Amino acid sequence: TGLMLGAVLGVAGCQQPASTTEPATAPAVVASPDVHPFQVGALQLASLRDGEIVLPLDNEMLPWDRTEATAALQAAGQPTDAVHLSIQPLLVRDGDRVVLIDAGAGGQMGTQNKLVASLRAAGVTPEQVTDVLISHAHGDHVGGLVKAQGALTFPNATIRMTGAEWAHAREGAEAADAGPLVAAITPRVQTFEPGAQITPFIRAVPLDGHTPGHTGYEIASGQE
Repeated sequence: TGLMLGAVLGVAGCQQPASTTEPATAPAVVASPDVHPFQVGALQLASLRDGEIVLPLDNEMLPWDRTEATAALQAAGQPTDAVHLSIQPLLVRDGDRVVLIDAGAGGQMGTQNKLVASLRAAGVTPEQVTDVLISHAHGDHVGGLVKAQGALTFPNATIRMTGAEWAHAREGAEAADAGPLVAAITPRVQTFEPGAQITPFIRAVPLDGHTPGHTGYEIASGQE
C-alpha cells in the first residue's frame, strides 16, 4: 500500500559466513518506557519501541474510513487530527538464540530510530542477536536491518522470511532503489516454507494478503 515503503532484499545463499565479530558483553537491563518485558512460559520476551508513524487523518493513504477512525479516536480519548502507528519489534530469548521479530524502520517514514537503544535497555547488544524473523518486507519492518552507512545493524544474525516473501521482495528491488540494503543483507538471508518451525518455540503462521509471503509467528512455551 501507499502507507508502507517497499524495502526489498537480495538473493541469499544457504550457508552463512562465519562471524568475525567478537561476542559483545550484554549491557545492564535498565528501566525504560520503550521496553515492555513479559514472559510466555519459560521464554523472556520484550516489546521494543522503534518509534511511530504519524499520519494526518485527512491523509488519502489511510486505508480506513475517516468517519469511523474519528469515532474510534474520540472513544479512546485521543486527538482526532492524526493516527499514530506504533512500531514495536519483539525480542524473544529462545535458549541460546536471541531472536528479533522484525527490525523496525531504521529512521525511515518519519520514525525515531529507537530500536537499538531499546534493545540495549533490554540487556541485549545488536551483536548478540542471532536471528531476525521478518513478517514482510515493507520499510517499517526491514528498514532497521542496516545502518545509515549501509552496514548491518545486527552483524551476526541470520535474516529469515518465507520464500514467497523473498521472491516478492526481489521483484521490486530495482524500483525501490534498495541496492545498499540488498548488498548488505545478501549473505545473511535464509528462507523457509509457510508453517515452518523456526526455533523450538517459534512457528511461522501464514498470513498471506498484505504481501504474498506475509507471515506471523506463534510463540509457545509450556502451556502458554
